[in-house]
Amino acid sequence: MLKSLIRFFEMDWQFLTMKSSVGFIEKLTAIIKSNFFILISFLKPSSNISLFNKNLSYDQVFSPKLFLSACYEFYISTERASILPKKATIVDIGANIGQFMFATKLFYPDSKVYCFEPTPKTYERLKENAKKFNNVITKNLGVGNKKGKLDFYSHKSYSVWSTLVKPIDLENYIKIPVDINVGDKELSSLKRIDLLKIDVEGFELEAIEGLSKTLKNTKFLLIELSIQRSFASNKSEEVMEIITKNGFKLYSIGRIFDSGPGTPQSAADMLFINTRYK
Repeated sequence: MLKSLIRFFEMDWQFLTMKSSVGFIEKLTAIIKSNFFILISFLKPSSNISLFNKNLSYDQVFSPKLFLSACYEFYISTERASILPKKATIVDIGANIGQFMFATKLFYPDSKVYCFEPTPKTYERLKENAKKFNNVITKNLGVGNKKGKLDFYSHKSYSVWSTLVKPIDLENYIKIPVDINVGDKELSSLKRIDLLKIDVEGFELEAIEGLSKTLKNTKFLLIELSIQRSFASNKSEEVMEIITKNGFKLYSIGRIFDSGPGTPQSAADMLFINTRYK
């Protein structure tokens, strides 16, 4: 618990000190609100929080912290480097309740965002949050290398740890059948993608295998790459091989972490640029 509290204070500090168009008072207000709602949620369950004049829906007690954390992570990955146009086209695979989408629209309100989330219950939260913004398209669907149904393992306490890979601590998950489709088929209408974000908790290889055509039209790829996860075989080398074969080279490394469900746990947010993109 102490480690979690320390991590939350770190998240607050990171968000507060990032240099961006969001004002200091606005950021401080958001931090105070998120902490207040967490305390209230322990006493009286709640599911909504107002951040930056948007009434957002969340699914678990600590979710408000993740909205702010996503803003900071988006900032260090993309906004700080000024890599995106104002009217960016962004694809979010593994959208959860819309944390990354929220961060995207905060920095780039004129962007168009396509969100994919396979879990029905989590998707309902995502859909509610997407309604607060213009040009956000959501699909209740997982992205893989073939069409069909797969078992999805929804974490009971932290939905962001949910995965399409069978975990070792099954008692902490609820198994749900979900629909999966090939990413290329879902995104075939997009001729240009400024940023493709993939965060699928160990399912990266299957996701990237179904995006071979889409990668050709993508300028930047932001992926949470599983280096070593206790519940997933180590496929990072295969993922990296596909990425590099498609003309991408490493642009920057963002969040690196070693905490999560099971042990050991190791992953990193890696941003790639497509050297063949025109």
